Amino acid sequence: CTWRNVSRLTQVTNSIDGRGMCPFSPDYNATALITSDGKLYAATVIDFSARDPVITRRLAPAGLRTMQHDSKWLNEPNFVSAYEIKNFVYFFFRETAVEYINCGKK
Repeated sequence: CTWRNVSRLTQVTNSIDGRGMCPFSPDYNATALITSDGKLYAATVIDFSARDPVITRRLAPAGLRTMQHDSKWLNEPNFVSAYEIKNFVYFFFRETAVEYINCGKK
């Protein structure tokens, strides 16, 4: 990922590793937000098979991510959007309820 000068797009002002901030395939959805204090939050799947959904915080002194491979945290989510409201970042997503899966339905 790169930051570029608005008036001169060929000029790169900063760059970071973008892995874990967007899906490997355009078939999977994602959402991201840069907060007013410069932290980057992203929600996506970070593996080729789309089995590792994650919400991460980057561009901060300490990175942060949701538990890996734990359906109690994220169960096949479809990420919709992210919003910063005061001191909090809210993520909106759809997922199949665990209770629904236990009924033998998907």
